[in-house]
Amino acid sequence: MYYLSEIDENRKVNSTLFMSNGEKDIEYLGWDKEEKEKTGVFVDELPEQDETQEGDGLYLDDDNRPYWKYTGKPRENFEADMAEMAIDHEMRLSMLEIGLTE
Repeated sequence: MYYLSEIDENRKVNSTLFMSNGEKDIEYLGWDKEEKEKTGVFVDELPEQDETQEGDGLYLDDDNRPYWKYTGKPRENFEADMAEMAIDHEMRLSMLEIGLTE
């Protein structure tokens, strides 16, 4: 469970609190759930992020469901990261083939 708060006029979420024990965490913190729902939103899970796109942040739709908003641009370092991973993978395969590692 997550508590999303500090929601601005554009419905952008500026604070996210992970609550590992859900309702038990709310009780432990001494929160009145109805009172906290006036300034924030409780959700069970967050949507997955698209790692290939540059993000603008987490937003809430009209039904208080979270979604990631993207700038429309690809993430700058994504291609470089993928190339580096491919080089590392090739190096490990080469080391296995010549018997330097198991």
